[in-house]
Amino acid sequence: MKNQPTSISFPEQYRHLQDLTVSQVCQVLQISQPTVWRLVKQGMLQKYSIGRSARIRIESVTKLRGDSDA
Repeated sequence: MKNQPTSISFPEQYRHLQDLTVSQVCQVLQISQPTVWRLVKQGMLQKYSIGRSARIRIESVTKLRGDSDA
């Protein structure tokens, strides 16, 4: 899947975080929420839950984008 942008660096406001919400992942990867959930289902993004809230591991987002500056 080649939907990840390559010209946009990882947003500064998220660099200090260890985990991202689904909405934050949508902003970073510039994809829709259904696409985020599809990537989670395919195992390309690592998710865990806190109650009813989902968090995505920032390492899996940077790995998917091919970044090394997070």
